[in-house]
Amino acid sequence: MRTSQHLIARRQFGLISIGLFLVLSVGPAIASAAPMDGGLAWLTATQRADGTWGESLPVQATAEAVGVLREIAPTHGSIPPGTADLQTTTAGNTDALARIVAAAGTPADLLTLQNSDGGWGLAAGFGSEPWTTALALRALVATGNGASSNATQAVNWLLSTRLDDGGWAYTAGEKSRVALTAEVVRALGSVPRNLDIQATLDRALALLAARRGADGGYGDVGSTPLETGLAVRALAAAGADLAPITPATLAYLTASQQSDGSWQGDPYVTAIALHAVWLLQNPPVRPTTGGVTAQVLDAATGQALAGVTARRYGETVSALTDVLGRFTLDGLPAGSVTLEFSKGGYLT
Repeated sequence: MRTSQHLIARRQFGLISIGLFLVLSVGPAIASAAPMDGGLAWLTATQRADGTWGESLPVQATAEAVGVLREIAPTHGSIPPGTADLQTTTAGNTDALARIVAAAGTPADLLTLQNSDGGWGLAAGFGSEPWTTALALRALVATGNGASSNATQAVNWLLSTRLDDGGWAYTAGEKSRVALTAEVVRALGSVPRNLDIQATLDRALALLAARRGADGGYGDVGSTPLETGLAVRALAAAGADLAPITPATLAYLTASQQSDGSWQGDPYVTAIALHAVWLLQNPPVRPTTGGVTAQVLDAATGQALAGVTARRYGETVSALTDVLGRFTLDGLPAGSVTLEFSKGGYLT
């Protein structure tokens, strides 16, 4: 993944610090620990003959279970019937439609429900809200449309609705919520990042860290398996290091698992908690190098500057900007990197 950011070149060039933030996924592996075995066995046993899970919200439960099983146990026998059911299900709202699209569909119907501000509401004619917009954004990513203009509009809407404390709330005047903030972070963590997105993710991760309890779980008012599972998935999607939280958070999830292998006897909660356990036991590999793509503009005229040499400060490897002022540098260490720019007629 590359960062992308517009840079302003002034008549006297300065040193510009560009953050590199990358996430790399590794192939699936099934953990053998007891929470994994028990959770998988319970999901297998509770899938109905028609391929679905759940009583009150079968689409949500089935889509979540199918999506998680695809990642942690890609050959699991419950996946085909669950997917087949989703492909023939008519969604009753945007939440359900986004989940169906992400698990088994195409985004055409979803795109028709996007509001002019870039977000999605609970259904056609409803105002945009962050939970549904986050789900819709992840559906676009899942169908290969994460870099589309629709996705960009959704990202911008989510960035604009973040609260001052770094999180998101369900309604105006309410405080930020763990579950909602985690779902938005997971969505933003799945799209190409620029510095604005990364800064937003950093703020949101700080909020989630503040809502982590002494027991290792996460929650607005005490820890819950659902909020903990959502938070762990958000951290993984954002590229956070899971090692510091793993012992206590894994212990919390293990302790809160019921004797039958489920979490709260609910397939939706169980799938999410099981996914979190798997992520803690199989954390994504964090890259040590990456690349940056950016554009250099003249501050006085706003015109793109071609022929500018960009290099990491103190090194000789460089790149030249093209006619649109763009350049790419690869092989840079992950983290904050200082770049140096030079061009005839300008001061370095």
